[in-house]
Amino acid sequence: MVFKFLKLDRLSKSTVRTVAIAFGISNGIVFCYTYKTLRDNRPKFVDKGRPPESHRMAIFNNMASTYDSLFDKPLEANKVNKAKRVILKSAKGHVLDVASGTLNNLPFYKNLESLTAIDKSPNMCYEMRKKIGMFAIVLGPREKPDFPVVVILGDVQRIPFRSSSFNTVVSTHTLCSVEDPEAMVSEIERVMKPSGKLLAVERGRIYYAPLRKLMQALKIYPNPGVPWKNGYYEDRDPMALIKTKLEVSKYGISGYGINYSVIARKVNREFTGLTEEPQILPEARVFYTYVPLRD
Repeated sequence: MVFKFLKLDRLSKSTVRTVAIAFGISNGIVFCYTYKTLRDNRPKFVDKGRPPESHRMAIFNNMASTYDSLFDKPLEANKVNKAKRVILKSAKGHVLDVASGTLNNLPFYKNLESLTAIDKSPNMCYEMRKKIGMFAIVLGPREKPDFPVVVILGDVQRIPFRSSSFNTVVSTHTLCSVEDPEAMVSEIERVMKPSGKLLAVERGRIYYAPLRKLMQALKIYPNPGVPWKNGYYEDRDPMALIKTKLEVSKYGISGYGINYSVIARKVNREFTGLTEEPQILPEARVFYTYVPLRD
């Protein structure tokens, strides 16, 4: 029945055998590459439970000054930056970048009304301030942001803005690294305007079930030692987390099922303009403000 359904019964046995061999080889190559990628340069597979948030925050604070030099090349090689370039073209209006790290998304933003970046790590906020200053001074007038930027030292699980403040919310490698991802998604939904959208590039559990189960059986991925060493979790499902509060309109999977690109919107939505400014709450801790010079 399967051969008839796929119309393989019309092919010669040698052709079917060749196709089967090619299929097996290609899948073997995918498996070997994924296995090697996930095995190399990783901590031992030891389940010590989940680290306290203070431990993970210390990791992020300690790596802040070297984060870009450590991860820029891997993000480029693994085509994560390519995914960002594509999806962040859709960022419009007043944009909130959550758990921004060093704000390495900054080069991908164009023609915004404003950008607000929030992170819980003081050292990451300091790196953001340096980066915005470099774009404004070193790279020249054509490269500096032509929109205001505000850096907030704060928790994405309690975003210090009024509801319906932002046209676009951006989350890149965030769901894997916050303490309570469900609370973060709930806050994202709250601060999005009714016509707003979430643009996410996330890493998470392997999307393809057969490959995921095989890697689990081989004790390769997810590795419980990763959050202790690198601060993020590999076993979270970005799609399921986003769907708890938002409606996924588009998504793509890359990196052999590890990388997720997602566009999501509010379930109940209506059009709102791009110019109404975000309403910041009094308790917000503004770390840095950049205002572009107008000609």
